[in-house]
Amino acid sequence: MRYEKREITAGEVATMLTVSERHAEALLKDRLIAGRQLRSGLWLTSKAAVERYRATAQRGTGRVLGASTAWGLLWELSGRTPTWLSTSTLARVRQRIATSSPEDIVRATSGRTRVHFYTRADGAPPVSWSPLIETGRPAARHLGVRYKRVFNYGAAYVRDGTISEFAERNQLFEDYEGKNLLFENTLPIAYERATMPTAVVAVDLAVGGSAYELEQGCRILIDLQLAWREAHGG
Repeated sequence: MRYEKREITAGEVATMLTVSERHAEALLKDRLIAGRQLRSGLWLTSKAAVERYRATAQRGTGRVLGASTAWGLLWELSGRTPTWLSTSTLARVRQRIATSSPEDIVRATSGRTRVHFYTRADGAPPVSWSPLIETGRPAARHLGVRYKRVFNYGAAYVRDGTISEFAERNQLFEDYEGKNLLFENTLPIAYERATMPTAVVAVDLAVGGSAYELEQGCRILIDLQLAWREAHGG
């Protein structure tokens, strides 16, 4: 069976988050909470997916940035040049970096992509992640994030084609409690490197689903902010 854990309705999500059922349905429709919609129109998800949303999207303060500006903030924080930003927008981005908490940055950049959660089919061969742009958990291992157990889980942006095409080729099925994360590639520029810039890795780690990953993602962002402020005389 594809979904073995008990599912909950949008009404139950609304109760958990203290919002209206209409707002809960909008969160599911916009994929801010991973779930599925039946032919009847009924939305279903799990408590784990709602808690994942609560741990990330409901933390921090401030406005959620548009995709282009959010990518620019993460590029700038990583020590790279966001060439697509205007001078005035870059100034605002730098002000945001200087004054925001790590949780604020996670929140501000949360709207630039959508993450899809997948599980590998039983008996399927190992997934080849190399054609994709690595981020999140696997990339964070190179930044000092340690796990008690090593899992062959991926977190990446599809470089060519669509997420669904990659998932079908690799026998991954969408599962809102799955451990393999595929992010929609909304980058405003072509990107040829194998791994996302450090600030992107940190934010994508923070939205991965566990309190530990959120904590470690924020720790990386703190280090990046300190380095950025030193470089800018802050």
